[in-house]
Amino acid sequence: MLIWGCGSLSSLLISDFFSAALPGAVSGDIVRAYHVARGRHQKAALATSVVFDRALGLYTLILAGTVAVFIGVAGELFTGEAGAWSNFYMQTMGLFVVALFGLLTVFGGLFMSSRVRRSALMERLLAKLPFHKTVTEIYDAVYSFGRKPALTLKAAALSAEAQISFYLGLWCFAVLLDIEELSGLDYIIALPVSLVINAIPIAPGGLGIGEAGFSAVFSIFGFSEGAELGMLFHTVFLVLAVGLGGLMYLFMDVLGENREKAKVQQSPKSGHQFKLE
Repeated sequence: MLIWGCGSLSSLLISDFFSAALPGAVSGDIVRAYHVARGRHQKAALATSVVFDRALGLYTLILAGTVAVFIGVAGELFTGEAGAWSNFYMQTMGLFVVALFGLLTVFGGLFMSSRVRRSALMERLLAKLPFHKTVTEIYDAVYSFGRKPALTLKAAALSAEAQISFYLGLWCFAVLLDIEELSGLDYIIALPVSLVINAIPIAPGGLGIGEAGFSAVFSIFGFSEGAELGMLFHTVFLVLAVGLGGLMYLFMDVLGENREKAKVQQSPKSGHQFKLE
């Protein structure tokens, strides 16, 4: 789907721009959902697709963290040696990651279950909710993803590929700060928790709260440069968000007008193309 006269990539860049300007690291999704649904039918369903995209990205992050927790714990149990997972704070963070994964899995399965959706209890519950028509549209939009498991799994795989690139980028930042002793499993556990804290809507782009989260999480692994890593991440994000997303937002009306003119010029009339004078 083309948005604002540009490709879907432009909508993501503009979303990043607003995420840098509004409280929280995911605030731009609200703006993207608004513009995706504006002037179209099934507004609730279209806006839900943006939310589902963000939720799917979070789910793949937490899934990777959960796998890393199990591998780390299983490794220590197998060798019989006390390591990082004997630390109380590591155990607490691991439990948080696994519990969050479990909650997301259970609620996602319930929302996309055909048995739950068709139950009389759910119908009565939806009918009694405020704005029940809009809520039902949102629920049906989420439920529709469950009816197309192959497409949903493909989206999850693409999201996982994007997470790998993101992890590699943060690992490069960590190398610049000489945080090289952390293993790949440690990064896979630490980064999801740090990014969830970064998304708390307190400051624009997660500034401040993100650094505090990175600092607290990386201190558990014995490193004091977590705040610096968070600051470097925010610096690069702000440069890209303002530089690319800001320019795209500034010129989106011009780009949209050009696309509309191109569509008009190629419109058929009596079986022939014509151009506007």
